[in-house]
Amino acid sequence: MQTIKACSCCRTFKSFDEFYKEQARPDGRMSQCIACNKASRHLYREANREKERVRNRDYGRRKAHVVRARVKRWRKENPGKARAIGRMRETQKINACPPWARKGPVRKEIQAHYLHAEWLEKIIETPFHVDHIVPLQNDFVCGLHVPANLMVLEASQNIEKNAYWWPGQLDCQRGQGRSHAWWREMKANEHLCDW
Repeated sequence: MQTIKACSCCRTFKSFDEFYKEQARPDGRMSQCIACNKASRHLYREANREKERVRNRDYGRRKAHVVRARVKRWRKENPGKARAIGRMRETQKINACPPWARKGPVRKEIQAHYLHAEWLEKIIETPFHVDHIVPLQNDFVCGLHVPANLMVLEASQNIEKNAYWWPGQLDCQRGQGRSHAWWREMKANEHLCDW
């Protein structure tokens, strides 16, 4: 049986593992290697963005049940990554995730925190959360969804901490802003300000 094959695109000999499977071909592998195939698909998608967008939208409408089942299966197989993606989407809604943290190595570093929490849950059999050291939403501060602001905590500790404590917090910032007399007074007189 043949174990190497020449790529029809880059003209180099590679092992069978470096070619996608294709049952219609005599040897059971595509003629282009995986790297060349990915590159040519990328070039095609870039050149035909609108056409691809319409095709994907139509497929999603026609095969919604298939897409949902695939997503559900992937989430079950990759719970840490799914949580990281979900949290990324949530933080984007409140503008807490800067653009440079949504791609590349920074995004992978964020995902690593969620994978670490998942691993700890399996080992210790206790729920863990990925916590924002400085809260994303609070009456006094606004943290970012970036690796330096993330830590893995037991779920009970994170729930207890809530969004009302962070390092370097001043005494006047304890609790919610609404619980302070000066906060209530400021809110009551807000209509008097010109700003």
